[in-house]
Amino acid sequence: MTLDAPPRLPRTLYIVQNHEALGRSWARYFEQFFANVASTARPEAVQAWLDDAPKMPVDVVCGAAFDDDDGRSGLQWVKRFRAHPAVSRVVLATAAPIARCAEADLIVHKPMSPARILSFLQGEPARGAA
Repeated sequence: MTLDAPPRLPRTLYIVQNHEALGRSWARYFEQFFANVASTARPEAVQAWLDDAPKMPVDVVCGAAFDDDDGRSGLQWVKRFRAHPAVSRVVLATAAPIARCAEADLIVHKPMSPARILSFLQGEPARGAA
């Protein structure tokens, strides 16, 4: 008897984490659930990719700190990603004590299991893109 893997979600998941090893690790986990997965430590690379008109809906998991002094530059990136029409959902994954970010659909605090993010992302998209 063989177990069939569930179909992958027809979406792109982009992981943006300052800690590159964590981003790669999460990408390996999420590859079994999403049609496309990419990770980077550079949020500007995600913005450039988004501006190149992705062909399928996009979810973004973004960290809060990117080589800045206050450890919160990721909040500005969350706002920018949220404003992009191709982005369905934005998850803020942070070790910082951030309780609110209106543009994030979900805030998760590290350390945590990526299964928590997956459970959320497998639900219905937050807005128009499917």
